[in-house]
Amino acid sequence: MTEYCIKSKQKFSDIKCNLDITIDKFEKFYEIYPEIHTNDNAKGFHIMIQGFDHIIESIPTMSNGISGFLNAVKQMPRMTTELNRSKKLMIDTLEPFLNYLYSIEQSFIMLKRKGLDLLNSLPDKNEIYQ
Repeated sequence: MTEYCIKSKQKFSDIKCNLDITIDKFEKFYEIYPEIHTNDNAKGFHIMIQGFDHIIESIPTMSNGISGFLNAVKQMPRMTTELNRSKKLMIDTLEPFLNYLYSIEQSFIMLKRKGLDLLNSLPDKNEIYQ
């Protein structure tokens, strides 16, 4: 169980790092997009923003699964010292990651709003829907 905890902690760390990079890149993209905006790429930009809906919808499902697993781990009875340490390590790994997922959901919601605001502020936006 300890080995699983250590691997999970590393995977969660990798996921967190990749999501943080993704959000940072979208923020930077939003800064330069007005300079490269054309009606041709506006439709693609709109589709990209719609993709945020899929991410936003998937986070609660993932969070619920992790939360259920966390609750199961918390309800495990006390056993050997090694298993108790593993249980604590798993809880200490899952709780921060679960909190991170809740915060990242808000970040993607903000990215979507910011993208929609940006798209609506650019010229010729109505032409992309024709």
